[in-house]
Amino acid sequence: MNLPQLRLDLSVPQLAMNNLPRGYVNPDDLDAGASIGFINYIANYYHVSYSEENVRNQDSSWASFSGGINLGKWQYRQLSNLNWTRESGSEWKNIRSYIQRPLPKLGSQMSMGELITSGRFFSGLNYNGVSLETDDRMLPDSMRGYAPVIRGVAATNAKVSVRQNNQEIYQTTVSPGAFEITDLYPTSFSGDLDVTITEADGSISQFSVPFSAVPESMRPGISHFNMEVGKTRDSGDESLFGDITWQHGLSNTVTVNSGLRIADAYQAAMLGGVYGSWLGAWGMDVTWSRASLPDTGYTEGWMTHLSWSKTFQATNTTVSLAGYRYSTSGYRDLSDVLGVREAARSGSDWQSTTYQQQSRFDISLSQSMGDYGNLFLSGSTQNYRDGRTRDTQLQFGYSNVFSV
Repeated sequence: MNLPQLRLDLSVPQLAMNNLPRGYVNPDDLDAGASIGFINYIANYYHVSYSEENVRNQDSSWASFSGGINLGKWQYRQLSNLNWTRESGSEWKNIRSYIQRPLPKLGSQMSMGELITSGRFFSGLNYNGVSLETDDRMLPDSMRGYAPVIRGVAATNAKVSVRQNNQEIYQTTVSPGAFEITDLYPTSFSGDLDVTITEADGSISQFSVPFSAVPESMRPGISHFNMEVGKTRDSGDESLFGDITWQHGLSNTVTVNSGLRIADAYQAAMLGGVYGSWLGAWGMDVTWSRASLPDTGYTEGWMTHLSWSKTFQATNTTVSLAGYRYSTSGYRDLSDVLGVREAARSGSDWQSTTYQQQSRFDISLSQSMGDYGNLFLSGSTQNYRDGRTRDTQLQFGYSNVFSV
């Protein structure tokens, strides 16, 4: 208060203000867009001719068509393939055909028709039914993906700068008092955030916010919900089923994941989460299943999945994702259960990359060498309980940009 000038100066901390995230759009300003139709396609033709007279030439072609129609908020989408060979002729296959409608008040999208499950926590399935899922595209760009919340206190009108991997990714000005930055654009899955507060009197304070994430990491206060109900198709024996998953970011370091899958004589439940720290981001999910099989009756077991991600800034080495999965002998994915049931009915054997799998390890890492390019390595190995040999794959590569 300045009595000689009869003036009252008020200063409101940034944390107490109504701060809209970058890219925010008022829901009242949303528009359904124009009513249009569109189609995309990709085609391939293959021909081999031989000089020998008694050997037939090879001819085949393949084309994929994806298109849709928008009528207000209702949208129709279709994905189909056309395959032709000289020996067997042509075959048209409809992969997906469905209608969808955004529900802005729920922040989600509803889909109905021939769909595919997300496969985020449970095995992927083709099905005919209904899906309701949180649509992250309805969030402002700065709120999509994972980024931690930065909290601090400014003594004066101060400049706050945020750097990651020696690059400035954010800068703002805050009033005296507590402040909170919630709208950082997601940059990478690793690299601690270095925060610098420059006060009006020239003093500088610094602190670091650990930043490591795996794909299941959620921002604090952000949730993701998914519900799918229908009847499986093209996945062995047909069955009614229902999926429900829920994810929620509790804090910068903790995300909770949960899920439930129910089908004909099959139940599965998942619980897990993500913990991020200076040691990296650790993810762990435990899934229990109980299934009825044609020959052995009911069987139940557990599957545990661990994942880790971190960037070592001293050497600029990034472990994009390292994951380990272990299953007990009684654990079954629903896709394998349906395949076993159909195989038993037809008198054949069922095989898949997940059936009777005991353990699996995956790793993907990259090493930056500055102006000399980038090295990357990815690999996986898995073993089985049914006597199959271990399956191991390894890829190594180098990339760089050369200017002439």
